[in-house]
Amino acid sequence: SRPILKQLMDSTKESVHLCTFTNDKVYVVDQVKSNYPMKVSAAIGHEEPIHCSSVGKCILAYLPKEKRNKLMNESQFIPYTDKTKTSKEALIAELEQIRKCGYAVDDEELSVGVCCIAAPIYNHKGEIKNCIGISGPSARIRKDNIDSYINKLKIAASNISHNMGYRTQKMAK
Repeated sequence: SRPILKQLMDSTKESVHLCTFTNDKVYVVDQVKSNYPMKVSAAIGHEEPIHCSSVGKCILAYLPKEKRNKLMNESQFIPYTDKTKTSKEALIAELEQIRKCGYAVDDEELSVGVCCIAAPIYNHKGEIKNCIGISGPSARIRKDNIDSYINKLKIAASNISHNMGYRTQKMAK
């Protein structure tokens, strides 16, 4: 997946990270940092909040309902910024939207001035235990240009999923 992460960073110019879900938490496992002087980066091994980070919400959205509910019931919904969702109801509505559109956004929910987008990575069984994310200053990742980032991100996630043995019904035929 590293070459795909590098390719995505080269095409978006923003930091790209790979995250995994283990022990009921989401962790950063790899990262390719932006070359911009002003960049967003996360430490390898860093735990991402499941209720307000793009990667956390992305993983949470695709977990089986029982697991998803268990994690939300255990969440403290810590308000990192004034944009952080602090209720289970608000998060449930967003998770539904994430499943519909295939990506998650953190628009200054975890850190003021930072926008992140994440897309799920499917394994060979069609399960989602990993995701890929893009992070950058909200001055660069904005509502008027976010679609370009989303499209590139989804292609990268699809390529990693394919490399992990995932095949859609169309591919299998």
